[in-house]
Amino acid sequence: MTKVVQMAEKNSNGVVETFYPMAHAEGIEGFRTAVIGVITDQTSLVTAAEKTSWNAKETTAGAQAKADAALVAAKAFTDVYFKEKNVWDGATYFLSSHTFTWNSEDLKQGVFVEIQRYLVGTGALGYGYHVFFIPKKFILKNPNKAYYLMTTDTAGAKKTIRLTSTTITGDDSNSDSPHNAYCVSNVFVI
Repeated sequence: MTKVVQMAEKNSNGVVETFYPMAHAEGIEGFRTAVIGVITDQTSLVTAAEKTSWNAKETTAGAQAKADAALVAAKAFTDVYFKEKNVWDGATYFLSSHTFTWNSEDLKQGVFVEIQRYLVGTGALGYGYHVFFIPKKFILKNPNKAYYLMTTDTAGAKKTIRLTSTTITGDDSNSDSPHNAYCVSNVFVI
């Protein structure tokens, strides 16, 4: 490297100031060689191919568009997958001769059964509703076993049902008093 020399000169006020002269690249030993080495070293510089590769990476807008599309697809899937299937809508005592069916793949979570007040000779009264949910796990663990849908009726009215992974069936006791004060008015699987 070139020797650094301190120089001094008087300024216009007559004060002596010291300074160091500027060094030129040619004056620094090995500087030119070091710069050329850095320029030719491909690991310390970005190549044109690397720039092209980096520019092809995902953008924020592109990533957001993909995320939005995935969200729409997920919502569409769950809306279809968990769509309820109504298997009965009406009013019946729900006797042992009444069986409603569905495909086993329709039963994802369980079965909802709605009952409401009923008056013999008049029909469903549109009040006194009770809604029951029977989970799929329970149905699979206890296929075709009697399940009581208890009401708040002080007389002890209830509906008896039996479930499998593809059916719901009533019971003849559902037409007896006090159980005939209620009817099954809706059944759907989800």
